[in-house]
Amino acid sequence: MVFQLEELQEMVRRGMDTQRAREYGLDLLEANRIQPAPRMFINYELSQALKNEHGAKPMKEIVQFAQEMKKPVVVPIHRSLKRHRAV
Repeated sequence: MVFQLEELQEMVRRGMDTQRAREYGLDLLEANRIQPAPRMFINYELSQALKNEHGAKPMKEIVQFAQEMKKPVVVPIHRSLKRHRAV
């Protein structure tokens, strides 16, 4: 996946529309499976990386973050909600 995003970066450098490349990159990252706030962050970072802006995060970090955000969130059950059994 990192390789594909780096290829997109090269295509933008050669003249591909940045917005189309970003949308394709978000599809590769399956951003539709990520909550809105982290998805906006990924959108911004991917846009910066594709344009090769100074200080942009490496593609590897963007991919790792996107993969972490796709993991299901486990909410612990508060102990006051657990049922007590009589012994």
